[in-house]
Order: sequence, then C-alpha cells, then structure tokens
Amino acid sequence: MLRKVVTFLVIACVLGFETHTFLQNTRSDGGAELDFVIPDGVDPEDPYTLLSETAAINAQIEALFVQIADYTAHFNNVTGPEAEDITEFNQELERARGDLDIFTTQLEALTNATKELTDAESAFTSQLSCLAKSECHPIPVTTTLGPAPGYNCSANPDALTKTVTGANQTGSFSFPIRYEFEAGCELTLTSKQINGLYYDFTVTDFAAYTSESSLTVNGVNGQNFTITEVGIYSNYTDWEYTIIPVGQLRFTLTYSTRDMCQNYDCANGHCIVDRTNNQQTCVCDGCYQLGPSKKCTIPKPSPCIYYGDACTGGTCAADDKCEYYCVCPGVDPECTTNKWCVAGDPTCNPPTKFGPIQPQKKWWYWF
Repeated sequence: MLRKVVTFLVIACVLGFETHTFLQNTRSDGGAELDFVIPDGVDPEDPYTLLSETAAINAQIEALFVQIADYTAHFNNVTGPEAEDITEFNQELERARGDLDIFTTQLEALTNATKELTDAESAFTSQLSCLAKSECHPIPVTTTLGPAPGYNCSANPDALTKTVTGANQTGSFSFPIRYEFEAGCELTLTSKQINGLYYDFTVTDFAAYTSESSLTVNGVNGQNFTITEVGIYSNYTDWEYTIIPVGQLRFTLTYSTRDMCQNYDCANGHCIVDRTNNQQTCVCDGCYQLGPSKKCTIPKPSPCIYYGDACTGGTCAADDKCEYYCVCPGVDPECTTNKWCVAGDPTCNPPTKFGPIQPQKKWWYWF
C-alpha cells in the first residue's frame, strides 16, 4: 500500500498538480470529473505514452526502495560492516586495557624494588661515609651456636679409612654438618701402590667454629699441610696420609690420584719412576742421553763412527740401544743383529752373546 501511495505522489509531481487539492476535491464531489490540467509535454490523447512514462517512474521508485534497503542494512548497528569493525575495535581496546593492567602491576613491583634498592644503597653509603671518618662503628650482630653433636670416630672405622690401588682414583671424607670431633680422631688415606702416584686434595665447604679448631694433613714421609680454608692442594707424593680434625669443624675433603709420568715429557725417551726416591726419571731412546734438564736432549755419538768399517758391502746403522748393526744386501731389512756382511749370504745372524764387538775379521765373533 505504501508503495502505491508513493507511486501516485511521484506521478502527481510529474504531471504537475497539487495532490492535496486533487484528493480533497475528489472526496467532496463524489463522481464528478477530476479538475486538473495536464502539463505541457504530455499528450492527453496518447494514454500509452503516459502509462509508459508512469511505468518508468515506478521502476525508478522500486530501485530507490532497493537502495534505501541497502543503506539501511549497511548502517545496521548490529550486523553491518561498520558495526562489525567497531565491535572488533572494541575487543582490541579491551585486550589493550588488559595488557596495560599487567604492565601497570609490573611497573608498580619494579618501582617498589627500585625503592628498596635505593634505600639499601643510601644506608650502605651512609655507613661507608661513617666508617671512613672513623666516627662510628656499628656493633655486629652476634649469635650463639648451640652445642655441636659429637662425632665418635671409634664407632665409624669404615668411614675414616680410604684405600687407593693406583692412578685415576678418587674419593672423599665428607662431614656436611658441624661436628665436635673427639680427641685422637684420625682419618687415613693409604695406597697399595707405594711409588709413582701424585695425590691432589680439594677442600670444599670448610668452616672452623672455634679458635681451637683445626684440620691437618700429615704425609708418612713428612709432606704435611694445614687446611684453613677451601682450596686445592696438589702434587703430593707420599703413599699414606693421616688427616687430623680437632674441635668443631664442617668440611669435605676430596682426594684423587694421578700417574706421575702422565704428560711428563722426556723428549727423546720415556718416563719411569725411580723407586729409591719416588721421582720421575727419563730413559733415553736410541742415541740420546740425559741433558742438564734431566731430559733426553743430547745426542750420543753414532756407533757407526767406530764400527762402520765392519759392514763392508753393506751399510752401518744404529738400533734403539745405540748399538751398530749392518744392513746387508739380500738380507731381511728388519734384521738388526748382523755385525758384518757376507756377499751372497742372506742369513740374519742371532744376537751376539757378549754385546758389541769389533769384527774386522769375522772369525773374531767366535771368541
């Protein structure tokens, strides 16, 4: 019905008459003729043209209604595109507000921590200034320890004796709480290998609670030291040690063993341990001898200087004991026992019984 009224009104506008007057006269005159003048340009004798123009106007009106509906949907405050954008924007604002609340809380915590640090720094600075002027000395806070539990050494013999059998072994004596050690208490570290070992001791978590408290390590051959703080004590060579705790102590003493010849450089030789003094000694290879540094750094004279003529027909060479031998034609090159060469003889003679000789004549070899 609304569309018909609107259509009528539009047609009236096109035809150029007043719709209010037209409707009022029509209502009052009943069946009387309508009194209006058709505007110029409209042929009253051609109703088809008039209907055609009216239909065109009606189509425009329909299109206008469609546009009005589209605009109404477009600006809908619930489902329209702008409404959806605004809704998403509001959600982002809410998330930002939440992040801002978290940041504000963290900032407050950081502010409080900064204030505490500033106060502590101020107090520390004041104390340093006071001490620098020697005008005040704060009284230190003192605490009184209760009695320490006693450690009964005689009741724990297995925990007090440790044994090693060679290099690259480790163990510890551990007392992680404060103990009152009874008089005469001794810990023992012993080795089944008397020579050739280094002992390294590492002390951790050490505390002596009274001025009478002490921890001493005594080697069987006099390598002794006293422990007063955490630290490392290295390169001890005694084969047995007695650890003596006195008074109130807390400590962990770790030990480890190393081969004394490990990484010991003899240059042109190899390391052995002298059993008479438990020290490293170099045994030189081939034609080398000990130098002032006790390393194999000085060459010996080649034995071929003296015995080279014995290898007639062959070549003189020196073995790993710096003794000469002959490299003879036709003889196994691995042979190091020939003291002369015999043409056409491929024999590798056995070692001489009495060591190097001067075989200018081969029959000497048999005497």
